[in-house]
Amino acid sequence: MDVAGRNLSKENAPPPSNHQTAATSEMVKMTAMTVQHQHPTNAVDIGSEQDPFKRVAKTAAYGKPGLIIPPDAVRRMDGHDSRPMLTFALFYRVEAHSSTYWIIDMDLFYSLSHTVVIAGGFAALYIVYQILNTVYTIFFHPLSHVPGPWYLAASRIPYIRHSLNGTLLPWMQALHERYGEIVRYSPNEVSVISGKENPWQEIYGFRTGKQKGVGSFEKDPAWYPTPMNGVPNLLTAPGDNHGRQRRVLSHAFSDRALREQEGLLQSYVDLLISRFRDISDRIPEYAAGGDGWDSTRKIELCKWYNGFTFDVITDLSFGQPFGSLADMKQHLWVGNILEGLKAVKFAYVTHYFPFVRRLGSLIINKSQIQKRIELFKWIQVKTATRVATETQRPDFVTAVMEHQKGRFEEDDGKHAEDLRKGELVSNLGLFLVAGTETTATTLSIGSYFLLSNPAVMEKLKQEVRGRYKSNDEITVDSVTNFEYLNAFIHEVLRYYPPVPAGFMRKVPKTGADVAGVHLSGKGNVSISINQYIANRSSLNFTDPERFVPERWLASRPERYAKDNLAIVQPFSFGPRNCLGKNLAYAELRLVFAKMLFNFDMELDERSAGWESRLQHHTLFYRPDLWVKLTAVTD
Repeated sequence: MDVAGRNLSKENAPPPSNHQTAATSEMVKMTAMTVQHQHPTNAVDIGSEQDPFKRVAKTAAYGKPGLIIPPDAVRRMDGHDSRPMLTFALFYRVEAHSSTYWIIDMDLFYSLSHTVVIAGGFAALYIVYQILNTVYTIFFHPLSHVPGPWYLAASRIPYIRHSLNGTLLPWMQALHERYGEIVRYSPNEVSVISGKENPWQEIYGFRTGKQKGVGSFEKDPAWYPTPMNGVPNLLTAPGDNHGRQRRVLSHAFSDRALREQEGLLQSYVDLLISRFRDISDRIPEYAAGGDGWDSTRKIELCKWYNGFTFDVITDLSFGQPFGSLADMKQHLWVGNILEGLKAVKFAYVTHYFPFVRRLGSLIINKSQIQKRIELFKWIQVKTATRVATETQRPDFVTAVMEHQKGRFEEDDGKHAEDLRKGELVSNLGLFLVAGTETTATTLSIGSYFLLSNPAVMEKLKQEVRGRYKSNDEITVDSVTNFEYLNAFIHEVLRYYPPVPAGFMRKVPKTGADVAGVHLSGKGNVSISINQYIANRSSLNFTDPERFVPERWLASRPERYAKDNLAIVQPFSFGPRNCLGKNLAYAELRLVFAKMLFNFDMELDERSAGWESRLQHHTLFYRPDLWVKLTAVTD
């Protein structure tokens, strides 16, 4: 019996061939039958049959040609391994009188050969396509005339590598230093840092004047993933959708709203100062140290600034703060939000390489994505609770509801200018991120520059302490016109813009001229102003790597008279600039003014060289900034 149970007795076996004399050759082709596809360890017993063809015939199934490999060849390729040489049972072993024969299923062999040929053909076509595509993108693409290295025109892999590694800024800076004010750094992307005309107006501005006949540069979806609920917000909504949302939400950030919100804002600034006083005044209950200070009463400013900005925005958004300042402990969600922000850079990767999603945690940090999901669920619950609470407290939701004719949870089309279902949740989630980490970063970097530039700190002390007699006199309106304080803040934002890599936009179908270079509306072209590089370029500033607040003064030194101050736009520009600009400036002015009024500050040795340890992952990630605060007022 064979392995399939068929009767292969002697009388049923095929007759001997006329070519028996060739039976001793190493490989004999036969038109006989091969063994059924069974595991080769089920060896076939063919008894004492001596004729090699009869032995094979007795082990053969009907209907398929096969290839016999005799014992001497088997010994060379089989050795001591009794397993099949290939999967798919391509080889089958047959044993007889201490000899082993291998039979190859030729049908399967030919089938596999055809598969290999077909796969090889597709591989060859793919290689040819890639070669032709590379030649096209380097020499014939609509961006082929834009300066930049040829290998970056051929692939976006170098850009992705630097983006993920946190080395994007110095890499891009080196490109601009070599190739000038406009550089092509990937097959379809361009960075610009200067120009005869203001590139901010050319790309981001209203379509007026010279830009009247040019289409709008819309957001590049590669860098602006849709929120978790699938509903676009101010950051991601296109065209008219963005305009409608902005008209409603702008009421929460108007001058009137800011005046109404000042009491809430001041309460958190004063609580921050109060906590610093409690620690620096050596109150016994704080002697052992805590979350943001140590047993020597040194204070880690970054955690406190995060706590301050998150408390302000969560109270304005949801009617309830995180409570970091009150509890003197950073809320769990603060750290989760900062970690979740790192996942944003993967949106670009998966946009151009969707298969990366299937690689899972090998490429994408799943914990960061999970934290974003958990945060969004928390925002949904808090938003619903705040909307259900009927109150007239001066916060974002109250300002919006005053101009919302319908209900947020309804989308009946009767109120065309209302926020639609899900849009309030999407936008409050945006405010929670955009209105916290960016301001906390500027406060931290500004504090470091104060501590590293004694002459600057002394001028600010004189300006603030020479104006006020008490902490209560420091208001949003009164600090607005401090010339040197404003110059200091502008220089901090020049040196370290909170969103350093810029805001990516798509070139419209009409095409456009930017920095004296025509960009075609074809080719899926994207462009941005890399703020960090533009703000530190000698094309725009004298001594760009020096921290010089005086360059922003009305009577600035002659040396800096030609500085291109208009290139500094930390809150973006045009119809899509940041709605929270005035709130952010109010927070910065109040905190810096009250810190300078209440304390003398000294940098702790642990934070020497703090600036060199900043990391860039979409935003700046800050190491601990340890300082000694000494209270100077009652």
